[in-house]
Amino acid sequence: YTLSILVKLLGNARRLGQALQIVEDLSRQHGLRPNIQVYTCMIHACFQNKRFERALSVYESMIQEGCRADEKFYWVLARGCLQLHHPSQAIEVMRLLTSLPAVCPVAQA
Repeated sequence: YTLSILVKLLGNARRLGQALQIVEDLSRQHGLRPNIQVYTCMIHACFQNKRFERALSVYESMIQEGCRADEKFYWVLARGCLQLHHPSQAIEVMRLLTSLPAVCPVAQA
């Protein structure tokens, strides 16, 4: 969680490059693999800093690393697409989100 907090703080401070560099450096130097919480904070930081293409690049890296997205990640991704005026990409994200297995199955009466 410490890495997530660092990314979030640096993103809020408009220091996106430094936030992403810390993740890259720690991954390379210590063999760490970012988890979904770190990727979610990275994507959110990209959108906060109005870097749509960079957000997509982070998403592609996450997929290549084999990190599995969760519902919260997709909501952050969809909201960011809408905020930066990319509605067609937000629709695609929502399609991905609706194809995820349910976290809590609905009880049948």
